[in-house]
Amino acid sequence: RNFFDWSINRLSQLYKESQDEEHLALMFQCIESSKSVGVNREFVRRNSIWEGDIPSALILEEKRILQDFNTAYSKYQSAEEGDSLKRIYAESMYSLQKERESFLETLAKDYPVYYRNRYHQEICTLEQIMSSVKKSNKGLLTFYWSDSIVHRLLITPDTLDYHTSETVNIEKELDA
Repeated sequence: RNFFDWSINRLSQLYKESQDEEHLALMFQCIESSKSVGVNREFVRRNSIWEGDIPSALILEEKRILQDFNTAYSKYQSAEEGDSLKRIYAESMYSLQKERESFLETLAKDYPVYYRNRYHQEICTLEQIMSSVKKSNKGLLTFYWSDSIVHRLLITPDTLDYHTSETVNIEKELDA
């Protein structure tokens, strides 16, 4: 999730600077991918174990790699610039990413059904959504709550509107 949040926030910045719909389309793809992975993760894992598509030990290994990466990423993010630990965390993330790539290659080769179900989620593109909205003369309002920003995208037959709000501001309003 951290990678998706970083990517979405960066693409949001690029879109705000350029107003290039390609940045918005890529951001939408990242948002939908993040949602798809989050929603389907446990279902795919449980179903795959139940169906005998993958041993539970490999699911635990997959979880360990992801958790270790997220821990290193969080520590990297919270380390001060110039802190010698920042480099150690970056090296740890690099090592874990290499381990993850190797693990995924093994999954793809030895457990193709699980790999396909888990990592190749079908998602709609922004272009497909815009086309569907025009054909149906309806709209779509979607939100994505990242680590520090809520992204809102409104798509109607004649409007494509993107807006962000900092989560801290929304949390203050909810507490009021």
